[in-house]
Amino acid sequence: MLSAMKSESLVIKIGGSPLDTPEFIALKTEFNKLSHPARPEISWTLIESLCLSLFKNHGIDLQSGAYYTIARLQQHGLSGFY
Repeated sequence: MLSAMKSESLVIKIGGSPLDTPEFIALKTEFNKLSHPARPEISWTLIESLCLSLFKNHGIDLQSGAYYTIARLQQHGLSGFY
């Protein structure tokens, strides 16, 4: 189904630590809802958006890359990997 893929290009830089950025703090706060006893609803769309912002502004790191992968999987299933 390669023809169904969007033709958008995303240039991702590697390096830099986003850990102290407001985007990463918001991302981690949203993702940590998974372990909250009250189980509040998680916004996977917000997580994906925050990850893309981090990738564009600070580069990709392993943790935010993993968060992005999980968000895509939650929203789109296996087709989210295309």
